[in-house]
Amino acid sequence: MRYGNIFVLEDNPTPNRPAKCECLLCGKVWNPRFDGVLYGKIKSCGCLKNNYKDYTGCTFGGVKIIKQTGPSYKKGDCLCLLCGSTFQTRIHGLLKGKVKSCGCFRRRTGNNHHAWKGGFFVTKQGYRKIKRNNKSIFEHRAIMEDYLGRPLKEFETVHHKNGNRLDNRIENLELWASKQPPGQRVEDLVIWAKEILELYNAYSR
Repeated sequence: MRYGNIFVLEDNPTPNRPAKCECLLCGKVWNPRFDGVLYGKIKSCGCLKNNYKDYTGCTFGGVKIIKQTGPSYKKGDCLCLLCGSTFQTRIHGLLKGKVKSCGCFRRRTGNNHHAWKGGFFVTKQGYRKIKRNNKSIFEHRAIMEDYLGRPLKEFETVHHKNGNRLDNRIENLELWASKQPPGQRVEDLVIWAKEILELYNAYSR
């Protein structure tokens, strides 16, 4: 009895047991389960799967295939051209573009990341925010802090002279303060005035 590329040599084989068969592609005789042959799940002795395209030496993205050990659904030895490390991955992942490196491409941060856009973003209000010490801060406040040489107080704000919130040149920035004295007594006013003079004495120069 012949089933595709397989010729069954055994008379009246039992479906759920091995049967003596011959592969008509390569002539090999082996004993697969007969129900697999009968229902078309087994199509050869295995030589059909081994008849695959070899991509050894080919480069896909940032990965070069060093050695392919089987069909594309099996893992092969690869070289990451981005960092120089060797690793194993499925060949079909390279063919479909799903694998682009050993993983170092995904782990890159900062300006080495493929999605790097300069390290800033613009808020809905039109202000630019940047990263500093792993925190997201407004760029105009950071520039003013660098200019003053100290962190800004909670009651201090930075005003853009020309109204352009993205123009963060120090020439376009003004330091404003909204702090008010705690009372109207003379002693309180004097204390508050001294604090303001001491705080902004260097800035006025």
